[in-house]
Amino acid sequence: MKKYVLMMMLFTALVSCSKKEFAYNEKMSYLFLNCMEKVDENYERLNSGSYDGDKETELKNAKRIATYTSEMRTESKDLVPSEDAKPFHDEVLKYFDMIEKEYAPLFVSYVEATDANTKIALKAQITAKFKDLEQQATTTQDVQKVYFEKVGLTAK
Repeated sequence: MKKYVLMMMLFTALVSCSKKEFAYNEKMSYLFLNCMEKVDENYERLNSGSYDGDKETELKNAKRIATYTSEMRTESKDLVPSEDAKPFHDEVLKYFDMIEKEYAPLFVSYVEATDANTKIALKAQITAKFKDLEQQATTTQDVQKVYFEKVGLTAK
């Protein structure tokens, strides 16, 4: 549901503000949405047992979460947010930080773990971080709505 709301905000925004604001929002929302999708995909793979396959392949997949997020962060550095967009920008960067520093390392540890009890504990930690990321995504979207109001963007 959150993705649907964000996509609606991204793709059906009516521009009554500057093109710069619209272009910024479109790009930053795209980066944020892509990371949200990657987080969901990885979490679904964990729950389906995909991270319990070939250790070498799954280690590459686990590391790819942080790499992908880092790429999105690099793209976001090319964007210069307006004063009104800054809180939204900061929340997206916070989301990226949570993935890179808290969530992704747990996946690497999970794949590297050999003990079943350790894997169970790590899976519980990943689930907790996933819930934290969902909350941060909601916060980010709420901040984006305020940004929309300030600059005159509206979502249908």
